[in-house]
Amino acid sequence: MEFFKGIEYDARAAINAAKQPTRKYERDQQKTVEVWKPQYARFKAVIYFRNNQNRYFYSYDTVNSPDGNFLDEYVGLKKLLRMILNKKGEYKNAVIYGQIDEIPNTTNNYCYQIAKFDYYGNFKENKFLNFENKNGNLKLDLARLKMGSKLITDDKK
Repeated sequence: MEFFKGIEYDARAAINAAKQPTRKYERDQQKTVEVWKPQYARFKAVIYFRNNQNRYFYSYDTVNSPDGNFLDEYVGLKKLLRMILNKKGEYKNAVIYGQIDEIPNTTNNYCYQIAKFDYYGNFKENKFLNFENKNGNLKLDLARLKMGSKLITDDKK
């Protein structure tokens, strides 16, 4: 895990990394409608499409390597951002929510807004989003997010 030492991870770095093109794969079969939901996910993206269909996508935070499996929530967020940027023009709004529980089960409440995109190209990010290396796992800095951000439900007061 020497790779993570000395590298600063924040929202702007994830957005810039998500803008890089990915490899294109040719598919021989039709796309399936069923979406697999992981057991643990720190982030959830909600995309409100222009044809009035909403889709939910979860971050895949587990990374497999020759050294073993580890959590990399930065890569999970980067994949969600890349997917949203690839669907630009197809949606009205796209929002990424995060949760601050120590064990990020997908059944928990995603109550912090991490990033928001709209149809006109406007982008809003959470300024308190930061990642830290904990025992070889790159995780969201929960204390900083709690201190600087309000709950989504608090904004309506």
